[in-house]
Amino acid sequence: MYQGKNKLIFRKLEITDRQIVNRAVRYADSMSCQVSFANLYCLSCKYNTQICISQGVLYIRQSKRDEDLYWAYLLPMKIPEESSECQNNHSMDWLYRAIDKIRKEAHSAGKRLMFFGVTEDMKELILKEEKGWFHAQENRDWADYIYLSEKMISLSGKHLATKRKGYNKFMRDYGERITISEIKAENIEEVRDFQKKWMENNNMNTEEKLSLGWENESINIALDSFKALGLKGIVIYIDNRVAAYSYGQSVTDKVFDVIVEKGDYRYPNIYRAINRFFVMYCCKEYKYINREEDIGLAGLRQAKMRYQPELLLKKYNLYEYGDQRL
Repeated sequence: MYQGKNKLIFRKLEITDRQIVNRAVRYADSMSCQVSFANLYCLSCKYNTQICISQGVLYIRQSKRDEDLYWAYLLPMKIPEESSECQNNHSMDWLYRAIDKIRKEAHSAGKRLMFFGVTEDMKELILKEEKGWFHAQENRDWADYIYLSEKMISLSGKHLATKRKGYNKFMRDYGERITISEIKAENIEEVRDFQKKWMENNNMNTEEKLSLGWENESINIALDSFKALGLKGIVIYIDNRVAAYSYGQSVTDKVFDVIVEKGDYRYPNIYRAINRFFVMYCCKEYKYINREEDIGLAGLRQAKMRYQPELLLKKYNLYEYGDQRL
């Protein structure tokens, strides 16, 4: 292993790291759901998420994403002294020094670098400045669906007419019977019970079972530490029984990440209702709503596209060619 004086020492991500990770993410001005702290923390068992903080830079490695030849990292993020700072128009020399540090670590162990979840703007920057070190591979299954919050509330325009009609029908059918509450200590167990029943009642193929199994574990981790993670959420009750819930957290001052949406299919159009109510109650002050990726599931992709995303945030993996530039 690389033994230089600036050797990176990684440790398990802890819930107490939330503030410093959030500062780094806001400085990076990222729109990606992969860097929201709740996702990093709640999926840390799935990916074995570890961090290193060294000389004002945050390094994140997820060793369960490692491939035979590669160690897997998110791109390093600078930790600013002031939380209001943004890296736009600032020198990026620190980033290339940070990448070189990781490269030395990986090469000393006989591995190459792989950066995952790289957005298109950062991909172009890295390929230009690190010319000859990396090649890019788009990962469509992990592209984020970004929507304008005002459209998620208004459901205006002909392209969203079906969603609007479905929501209006839901309100005609159930409007007088619904109650909406924020997720809080008093109803956490109701949400947990609903999630358990949701898993039991939904028939899934093998691929979906694996994905939703990890999601279910992350949901329970989130519910265990809801307030400490800085999450916001709502519950829809119909006749005083939980019919749907949703929660998420801000990524930056402009972007809110909707992490989970679950509804009882016995109530037609329940998802159209929870989608709209969640934005209205929890994140209408944010310009953009990130409803995350479709992980390659055809039905989920179709559902997300039907809401007419403002932006499909492409993601790439950057693979290092070897220990020498081409």
